Amino acid sequence: MTTADEKRPVFNILQTCQAPLSLHMGEVIGWQDYIAERGLIPNPETGDTKIGVRLIIVTKDERSYFTTAISIIAAIDRIMTFWGPGPYDPALPFSITQGRTARGRNWYQVDLM
Repeated sequence: MTTADEKRPVFNILQTCQAPLSLHMGEVIGWQDYIAERGLIPNPETGDTKIGVRLIIVTKDERSYFTTAISIIAAIDRIMTFWGPGPYDPALPFSITQGRTARGRNWYQVDLM
């Protein structure tokens, strides 16, 4: 990615992605590409921040969804191990399931369709 025309869409997705994957549990999303960026991630339980990864999933129609959940990022990494780094054509349809541990913490599972 070297020209302004190639960089502009990526920059716009980074600036406008406001759809947390956690609000789209159970929906089938067609994953075509992704962007990973490093940043300060707030902990909603403690208010502390830490350096972490924000993963943005981009669909063919350029909708974008983000997550900072380590279990989702790890599952996406495993998918990239099998399918390569993308972009994917056709898009890979997936959904996310959420549950709670006995200690009250959230867990997530990524399911390819």
